[in-house]
Amino acid sequence: MFEKTYLDFKTFLKHDLKYKRWTVKVRTVSSIMTVEKGTFLYEFEGGGFELKEGESVFLPIGSSYSYKLTTKECLCHQIMFNICDENGALRLADRPVKTANSRVAELMKEIVRQGSGFGSVNQFKLTADVYSVLSLFFERVRDSREGLKIYPALKMLEEHYNEQLSADRLAEVCALSQSQLRRLFQKETGMSPMEYKTHLRIKKAADMLLYSQATVAEISQSLGFNNPFVFSRVFKQFKGVSPSEYRNQETV
Repeated sequence: MFEKTYLDFKTFLKHDLKYKRWTVKVRTVSSIMTVEKGTFLYEFEGGGFELKEGESVFLPIGSSYSYKLTTKECLCHQIMFNICDENGALRLADRPVKTANSRVAELMKEIVRQGSGFGSVNQFKLTADVYSVLSLFFERVRDSREGLKIYPALKMLEEHYNEQLSADRLAEVCALSQSQLRRLFQKETGMSPMEYKTHLRIKKAADMLLYSQATVAEISQSLGFNNPFVFSRVFKQFKGVSPSEYRNQETV
């Protein structure tokens, strides 16, 4: 795929994104971003996906998309570049592509470290590492198309996690059977649809405990739990401590 091409590097960044919500009408330079801290929801024509800690996204030149940061904090490793041939910059995909490949995350940290000028820069290794990352992404392209099928359910859960959504309803909006939905959810998120809904609720609960004055009972009710006792039990399963203990230890 990459024969007779060269890389035109633009920027190497380790940063907290300035904009928590952004729309890109037409991207003018390719980029790869790895998330070290935080969670994003990407949307584009025909689908979207959640991008969380340890995962990476390739944002090709010419693509259109929007993203929303769904957590309070974020930290990302990002490079901007074009891959070119004699005719100019190549468009390697028509939409964002994500991967959870840990090797990509490892390489991205090293690429940003080198490209940012921390230590001596080995241009040949830098270029080879970026090509390696691109190759790992394009191993994933075929699978990512399948993952787009669950995007309507991801979006519905992201927007209505405090409601009583059933697996049957989520499967219906994706035009999948419940078994197909569960298989793809497990593959893409490592969780079942209902486990993912609980994950979103607990993530929101943790933010509310730290950044609001709401009581545990009020948080429980706002997130759709049957009662505060159920909420506290589920929260402790995820976080290892009760909601009150979590609030106290994190604010000390």
